Amino acid sequence: MATLKVDTITSADTPTVSITDGASISGVTTFSNGTNITSGNLLLGQNTAYDVYGSSKLQIATTDSTAALSVSRWSDNGSSPYINIGKSRGAFGTPTIVQSGDRLGQINFAGADGTDLASHAASIAAYVDGTPGSNDMPGRIVFATSSDGSVAETERVRIDKNGQLVLSNGSMSTAYGNSICGGTNLELDTSGIIKFRTDTNQKMSVTDNGLCFGSDSASANALDDYEEGNITWYLRKSDATSTGNDNGSVVKYTKVGRAVIISGRIRTDSVGSTSNVFFYLDGTLPFTPVTPGTAVVGHWRSMDIHDGTLTASIAWGENNATIYLYSPDVQSDYSPSSNNVGATNQTNLVMTFSFCYIAS
Repeated sequence: MATLKVDTITSADTPTVSITDGASISGVTTFSNGTNITSGNLLLGQNTAYDVYGSSKLQIATTDSTAALSVSRWSDNGSSPYINIGKSRGAFGTPTIVQSGDRLGQINFAGADGTDLASHAASIAAYVDGTPGSNDMPGRIVFATSSDGSVAETERVRIDKNGQLVLSNGSMSTAYGNSICGGTNLELDTSGIIKFRTDTNQKMSVTDNGLCFGSDSASANALDDYEEGNITWYLRKSDATSTGNDNGSVVKYTKVGRAVIISGRIRTDSVGSTSNVFFYLDGTLPFTPVTPGTAVVGHWRSMDIHDGTLTASIAWGENNATIYLYSPDVQSDYSPSSNNVGATNQTNLVMTFSFCYIAS
């Protein structure tokens, strides 16, 4: 038999209401503390049921900060209280299995739009994310907001069953299904690659190989380094490779990927007054070159070359950071592998240059 039990209903006590075996209440029952039961709804602090996003069996409404729901646990342990939301595809008491894509629960944030409280601005929802089974319930959490001029919610952030975080501006593309962080502008995929896009066109990515452009991720095409710094080089004579004093020399390098750019001016004073010797550059390239190369020196002081058609260069060999000051003195040279730029008896040596080479 259906029963309705009401205990200790006085102005000083909190009422206790229990309904068993399908008992129903007709009309409105009002208690002195503002609790109402009407049409099967339990209303706290209000006399009339209001739809907030949708109709609700339990409603709380006040005009102050007591419009709140509190759940607390008082126990001498590390356990907490719970808010439990469940979903079944079966009738009451029948735990019929849910399916992938089923929404298990949703928290809605609604605001009055001048007409009602049915329009929501944002929501947090949980879905089945895969095929469930006994003691197996894969899930995802979806954060959604409504854009300006719309009441329809749009998915913005997703945490899926694998713990992957996906960002979206409203277009959840399957192309980003394996993304930790994705969307039309930015993606961090499960292999650690960061991808930058305009719309859906990939413009750049950061991989283990370095910075890649477009959809290219080849190691050979990646920009993997940038640095800059100073180089200390001395210009000396070949018969006194440790003689001379730096006099305001400045040489700098910039390395972008494998391209190395070097420019500067070297001045070394007090190198001795010998002649019939060669210039000697005391220093090495900052990075090992992948190929041989030469770079014409634009300005010299004290160079002993009488034929004005000859040029002198900074030269280097393959896979070797050694530097030579070289001039094509004979027709049979296979490579610039020696110092052969003549120096006069002047004691102040100067050279100015700018060049680029490819590091290995």
